[in-house]
Amino acid sequence: MQPVTMKDADPDFNIRKVFPLLQTPLLNKLIGSALPSAYLIFEKLDALAARHAGYEYTSAMGQLCRLGDTCAEVEGAERLTRRLDRYPLPDVWREFYRNEIKDFSTMLQLLFALATHWGEGRSYKVYEFMNKEFLPEIKKFYGFDLHGLKKALSKLAHFNVINAVMPLLGDEYWDDAYAGHVSTNILASFFPLLDKGNARKEFVHETYAKAERRTVFLHQHSAIHYWMSEAFGRKRTKEAFADYFRLRYPFYRKSDYLAPRPPAAILKSPLSVFDFARACELGLIDEAELREELQARANAGESLRLASAFATGRLRPWQRNRLEAYGQTDFALLSGMVQKVRSDILAGELLRPEATAGYSPLALRLECIEGAAAWVDILRAYGSEPFAKTDHIYGSSYTRREILSRLLHICHPAATDTAATLAPLIKGAAGLSDERLVEAAIYSPQWLGIVEAYTGWKGLMSMACFFHAHINDTTDGRMKALIARFTPIDAEDLQAGAFDADWFRRASREAGAKRFGRILQAVGRITSASGYARISRYMDALNGKLDAQEVKKQVEEKRSRELLMIYGLIPLSRRSAGDLVERYRYFLHFLDQSRSFGSQRQESEKKAVRLGLMNLARNAGYSSVTRLAWHVETLTQKDIAHCFVPREISGVRVCMRVDASGRPGIHYFKQGKELVNTPGRLRKDPCVVGLRSICKHLRSAYAHSEVMLEQAMEEHEAFMASELDAFMKNPFIRPSLERLVFIIADGGGRATGFYTDGGLESAEGDVTPLEPSTRVRIAHPADLHALGVARLYEIYFYDNALVQPFEQVFRSFHSPADASAEEGGPGAGTVFYGEAANLFSSRGWISIDEERWQKVYHSDNVAVMVETRSHALSPADTGPCVMESLTCFDTLNGAPLAASDIPGHIYSETMRDLSAASCGASAHK
Repeated sequence: MQPVTMKDADPDFNIRKVFPLLQTPLLNKLIGSALPSAYLIFEKLDALAARHAGYEYTSAMGQLCRLGDTCAEVEGAERLTRRLDRYPLPDVWREFYRNEIKDFSTMLQLLFALATHWGEGRSYKVYEFMNKEFLPEIKKFYGFDLHGLKKALSKLAHFNVINAVMPLLGDEYWDDAYAGHVSTNILASFFPLLDKGNARKEFVHETYAKAERRTVFLHQHSAIHYWMSEAFGRKRTKEAFADYFRLRYPFYRKSDYLAPRPPAAILKSPLSVFDFARACELGLIDEAELREELQARANAGESLRLASAFATGRLRPWQRNRLEAYGQTDFALLSGMVQKVRSDILAGELLRPEATAGYSPLALRLECIEGAAAWVDILRAYGSEPFAKTDHIYGSSYTRREILSRLLHICHPAATDTAATLAPLIKGAAGLSDERLVEAAIYSPQWLGIVEAYTGWKGLMSMACFFHAHINDTTDGRMKALIARFTPIDAEDLQAGAFDADWFRRASREAGAKRFGRILQAVGRITSASGYARISRYMDALNGKLDAQEVKKQVEEKRSRELLMIYGLIPLSRRSAGDLVERYRYFLHFLDQSRSFGSQRQESEKKAVRLGLMNLARNAGYSSVTRLAWHVETLTQKDIAHCFVPREISGVRVCMRVDASGRPGIHYFKQGKELVNTPGRLRKDPCVVGLRSICKHLRSAYAHSEVMLEQAMEEHEAFMASELDAFMKNPFIRPSLERLVFIIADGGGRATGFYTDGGLESAEGDVTPLEPSTRVRIAHPADLHALGVARLYEIYFYDNALVQPFEQVFRSFHSPADASAEEGGPGAGTVFYGEAANLFSSRGWISIDEERWQKVYHSDNVAVMVETRSHALSPADTGPCVMESLTCFDTLNGAPLAASDIPGHIYSETMRDLSAASCGASAHK
């Protein structure tokens, strides 16, 4: 195999003819101006921006902006496929290109001038050093100096607009052929000028701690490196890639592969590991060099990080989409090479003594290890030593325990791994008892399911996830999705102090007292002392080991937010409802007191009250704080009855009323006419202030009632008939409940209707009486269609002009029976990432990563997962993505569900969300 050599430059290439606008004309020099002709174009663009500086638009962040202040993406930018259209006034800039720039050769000169630095002030000292050492060679090569131009441009009034618009125009009118021709010849012409004296320089890099000697390379100066970007030279064909590689590889070799020798190189390679993999497949380099790039060179850590992420399918979407430039390459050779390098690293780390091994820094750059064999090998190497408390390892000193902990964290089961795979690997291994496996699985929770099946420890996954939800400071998307299978409470709320008592009781009961104790001990060994103490206090509260009055006293004395949240967990008195009411009112009292503190403390105490009420609601058996508020306010209706009695205050009649939707409000009347605003003289009246405080509290208590009722319908949450009887007596709740259609929740009953006087009255007027203990729920359209009464209720609501608190009867309905008829299959279609993310988040979906979303229906033990494929080219781009698949599985055993086995309401709600997410894409088309 011949060594890679630099392509020859075109003999007719003349660099000065490529950049006529960047040379200073003789006339300009004679009149004392050092600015090249390009400045006139930038000056005209600045004047154009000044004329439109007052143009207002709404940014993608929802802020009202002026073009003169900032040029940012506009609202709804994710719908637009052309980048220029995502910014304000795209047609104005296109007209400027046609009238002033006119062709791409001019455009490329302007882009080069903007994107490179030529001695203008840079805060980072490495740029100052590079300009000082390398600019003389670069100026000599190009034949011009842009320092004066850059300095003049920075003084233009709207340089920020120029910096934003020019790259967008470059993208709009890009010419691959011309750009490739120029970049190829510049790199080929510049390379012969490099020698040992100028290719690399050493400088002192000063940090807060000390001064270090570092290395920089001439080809990394922006005036040269600009032509090495991926924009110059597409790599889809073999020939195009070979040219691309031959242009860049000699620069890499000339710098001794960024070898420190001895000062450390601080800048990146001009080639990625995927370039080396593609070059190896085409025979440009051999496998030994690819392995060296992954294992031995200065850039090996970054190369191995990307390669291992690729080999295990963990590249970020924007990273994976860049691989499209390599055509149909599957990089099988790279995956195999990663496996070999990974085996070398594991062997070195698992067998080495305590002294630092050469592979330790590389071990920390691995993104993922797969396979039960590797996991067992790491555990064997660990022995009986306790696991490290954290997997975040920084610095240059790597202990064996820290490295093994990191490897254990990133080791994941392969797709084919099961308990049966694990069994022969464990057999005969000294020290790998069931307790050690359980502890290791809690430490690396991706193995919980397999270890639970292998050991037979029922409830292990549920119990371990419960502890992880409360002891971890941060939780990634995968862990959030796993936690969501067991509780409807958000992972962030669980970390902050929310506590799902039902989940705890269910998991501990399934695990059993003996194994629960062992799991708790394992958690104590891998978590911090403060985290363990915190979860212990919460469990003590739930088990009745703390006294409510004593905790309340400590809250008042210390103003402790954590104790406030614990206060809601202590078991309630079963003899009287007064305990529940007292605690509920104390939370509101605590919130009122917080108004005397600063805004930051108010916010933190408000959050503590919200989580404390959430704990209290679940402790009392309610699914939400709203439902708890309904119950408490219903019990204490007589306490606010006086608010509805009109009273005369300074000649004004004042009373509180409830409108048709159940919203309370204070009304003022003078001489028989209602006043629009509160009279000024009454604003500080004690009676009016008290009414307004009560009214504000009631509005807050019922602000989310419609959302709660809709969630109750989707989750098939049941209400006791006696509970509905009490709620119907509450003037704030009744307006919403009486416009909903209910159905008997317990088996056998097919009766539907409006709840009235202890029965269900159908659209045809038939009444089905209910026992107080009968459970009913809000009917879902799936119920109404299954019973064949959906049309009857639609006609009833239409004829009586009734408006429901949310869409129920007229809700869009999708039947599982029609799944095979869906075009492209369930979930197929295009969505825009930004719109889908907002919609899914508001509808209870959890983002596992950039391309997967999960929603769990806890009452049915069903989880739904949607997978998309993004076409964004960078982390900042928000473009369209394609929904690739929709899968459902049982949360209890992980078994997948066929479309025909999915409950009707779950299938319908899922398809409704997906349809809403794709509406923007369809409208845009």
